[in-house]
Amino acid sequence: MGLQPVDRVLKHLMSSAAWQHQKRFQHIAALWPTLVSSKNLAHSRPIHITDNILWIATSSTTWSQHLNLQRRQLLHRLNQQLPETLTDLRFSAVHWRYKPAYSPLAEKPSSSHPSLSNPLDPVIKPAPQVTAIAAVTQWLERQQDRLEQAPLCPKCQVPTPQGELNRWQMCSCCTAQKWHKTISQNK
Repeated sequence: MGLQPVDRVLKHLMSSAAWQHQKRFQHIAALWPTLVSSKNLAHSRPIHITDNILWIATSSTTWSQHLNLQRRQLLHRLNQQLPETLTDLRFSAVHWRYKPAYSPLAEKPSSSHPSLSNPLDPVIKPAPQVTAIAAVTQWLERQQDRLEQAPLCPKCQVPTPQGELNRWQMCSCCTAQKWHKTISQNK
């Protein structure tokens, strides 16, 4: 199979059965703010669907109880807008601090690994209702901008994150090769 344009690959991927569950969750997550008050929204967010039950993280057990009292009304209003209805809603404070990695709700990792971009860089949040192709295009443009601005490795002349140069004075690939040679020579 030869190379195909990104938009064709994305269309195929987004239409596959494996993505239907994720698309359903994203649709429900987009509907959630229209179903609850702004006060309830500040303390709740959908986190996943399991066995046709929507699980919603809450900021505390008090908010779980508060929303649980509204469960039937929320479920009815939600199911009116869904092609495939849910059987129930469950509220839990356990997952409030964790955001799913596959979701737009996920935050940028805060790891201090030198290969990651500067943690002080502004977080770029995607605009709402962005198509998959537009999101990938924006991401590719940001990556290209980062590469153009990155300093070059003094050994191989490849754009390198500043953190790697600060730590090893070369890119991670050149560092790994240097370490491999050192280990091989010591045997």
